[in-house]
Amino acid sequence: MNSSNEEEQLNELEVLKSIYGDGVREIQNLQQGNLIFEIYYTISSMQTNGLQESIILLIECPPNYSSQVPPHFSLRYINEDLEEDESISAANSTPSVQKVLSELENELNEVALQSRESVLVFLWMQSISNYFEAHPNPIYETK
Repeated sequence: MNSSNEEEQLNELEVLKSIYGDGVREIQNLQQGNLIFEIYYTISSMQTNGLQESIILLIECPPNYSSQVPPHFSLRYINEDLEEDESISAANSTPSVQKVLSELENELNEVALQSRESVLVFLWMQSISNYFEAHPNPIYETK
């Protein structure tokens, strides 16, 4: 791994931890292989009857991120009725959750194509936040 890439990945992770606090969980550090971490984004919704819901952005940084390629990502949905290992991916979700995860995946892919910035994960989190500001109750909308 390029030491510049490693340094940028660690810096980005530290910035994300300073912003999202306990919402950032490191799964694998650079000494173990590729940097892998996840960020929980809590959904604020008037429709949840107090049920806490989150979108989980799982990130895997390949050795040549950020100088050459973007990190790999996946999205999952979880609510407090589910155990952490029971989070829902788009493939095994309700149509409304599947729609939200699919729209978010498309948005994050678009951001990756348009951006050559080294803080791509931060931009992805901004996109997730912007999505839920524009769609305050997307999982409960009927369409």
